Amino acid sequence: MSQTDKVLAFQKCENRISKLEGRPPATVEIVDFRKSYKGSEREALGVYREKENVIGLSPELFEKGQFYESFEKLIHESRHAYQSFALNNPGFHENKEEVRVWKEGRETLVFPSPGKNDEQQAYNNNPYEKFAREYGQFFSGILKNEHQLQRARERLERELSPREKRVFSNAYSVEIFHNYPRNGLCELNISKGRTDKNPRTFSIQVPQGFHSQDLHITAQDVRQLYRKGQTRSGTIGFKKGKKNALQQQAEKLKRQSKQMIQTTHSHKHRRRN
Repeated sequence: MSQTDKVLAFQKCENRISKLEGRPPATVEIVDFRKSYKGSEREALGVYREKENVIGLSPELFEKGQFYESFEKLIHESRHAYQSFALNNPGFHENKEEVRVWKEGRETLVFPSPGKNDEQQAYNNNPYEKFAREYGQFFSGILKNEHQLQRARERLERELSPREKRVFSNAYSVEIFHNYPRNGLCELNISKGRTDKNPRTFSIQVPQGFHSQDLHITAQDVRQLYRKGQTRSGTIGFKKGKKNALQQQAEKLKRQSKQMIQTTHSHKHRRRN
């Protein structure tokens, strides 16, 4: 995802937040603080400019691996936008005492100088800043926990999903996870030999009307996928072959269920007659 796409995604997030809060959305922009600001503010990662209603975020936040930090900073500055709107529109925020404290905090807020611990502590304890920082940390933590829970669910589904292992004469083997993680996909884990610690993983779309058990893949296909990450177009496909034990059992249960339903309807019809 490009930096422009990330900014657009954050803008959509800000639009939704502001709509829920009942205030005008701020414009999300990339700001190079080292070029645009002087003094200690050159080290900042985010800012809310009230006059322009703009949330400025440092390009450093959009670097790889900074997702939660950038989301936290967006929520932080978005909360400043909320605070600013509440201060300029009496009655917007129901808690008048909080509005009063925010006003005092904003009037006394001073960006700390590098290495000045007392200034940094005063900045961190400023109610205007503290409220926005804790708000960002709270929702960033919720998002992170949700993602961890989702990954745990996927790992569990992967462990519990039906699988099939095919071993080829060229020392390659492929383990097929049926219709994982979403319906319509099967995952392939290809390994070389018995002690391969880094198997290659691929996802293949299963056509409608087929099952992952119908996957037709040759030893040459497996080798090319493992070594090059791709294979010749059209060599991997799905063919209706001999039904395996899992399919046979499923169809047997389906027939038995249908027979039971028909028998029940038949008994009800006889009683009425």
